[in-house]
Amino acid sequence: MAEFLTIETPGVALPQGLPALIHRHSEGNPLFMVSILDDLRDRGVIAVENGTWQIRVPLKSIHLEAPESLREMIELQIEKLSADERRVLELASGTGISFTANANDLGTTLDQEKFENTCEDLARRQHMVRRTGWRRFPDGTISQCYEFAHALHREVFYRRQAPSRWARVCIEGTPAHSFLTA
Repeated sequence: MAEFLTIETPGVALPQGLPALIHRHSEGNPLFMVSILDDLRDRGVIAVENGTWQIRVPLKSIHLEAPESLREMIELQIEKLSADERRVLELASGTGISFTANANDLGTTLDQEKFENTCEDLARRQHMVRRTGWRRFPDGTISQCYEFAHALHREVFYRRQAPSRWARVCIEGTPAHSFLTA
C-alpha cells in the first residue's frame, strides 16, 4: 500500500498510519485498495496537494466502509446466490467475520444439516466464505468454522438487513430464525 501511495508523491513521506489503515480494510486486495483510496478522495478525507498527501481529519476518526462501487459489485455477486445461501450468510454476518456451521451457536433453529451443507457448498466453491478449522463446543459437538473471504463481503451482507431485523433479535429477544423464514 505504501509503495502504491508513493507513486503519486515520489520522495514525499506518507502520513503516518494511512497505508496501514487502507491495507487493513482492503486486506491487500488491489481492487479494494484503489476503490477505498478513491472513496476517501471523493469524500474529501484525503488529497494530494502540492505533491504532498493531506489528511483532512484525524486518522482515528476515519471510518472506512465499502465504497458504493464495491458494494454494487458485491451485491451483483450476492444476487447470484440462492435465497438459502443469502439467508445463511446474512445470519453469519451478524457474528463478525468468522462463524461456525453450528446453527444453534448463531441463535437460530434453522435446520442444522441444511445450514452446514450451505456453508460447506459455499466454501467448496470458494465463494464468499472459506474454511478456517474446527471448534469443539462444551457439549462435545464439533463444528466447522468459516470466515468471510473478505471483510467487505461480511459488511455488505450485514448492511443488507433491515435494522429492525437485528433489533428484534437483540432487543426484543425474538429468535433469530424468525427472519430466516420471513
